[in-house]
Amino acid sequence: SDLANGIGQALFTTAAGLCVAISCFVAYNYLVSRIDSITLDMEKASSEIIYFFKRNWDNLKKSLTEGDHEK
Repeated sequence: SDLANGIGQALFTTAAGLCVAISCFVAYNYLVSRIDSITLDMEKASSEIIYFFKRNWDNLKKSLTEGDHEK
């Protein structure tokens, strides 16, 4: 009887621990996927910014130097 109670308590605590662990695992994977998605968006945006400045650098440089001559 005492042995059965001990085994029952061990099974209950194991099940509770698994519920907590599985919940944490799901939350962790969700957060990692969100971080990966945000990181990818940031990389795309930075690539677009670099591409914009590479294509328009001469025009930007010219407009900045013309602005200095007008003063």
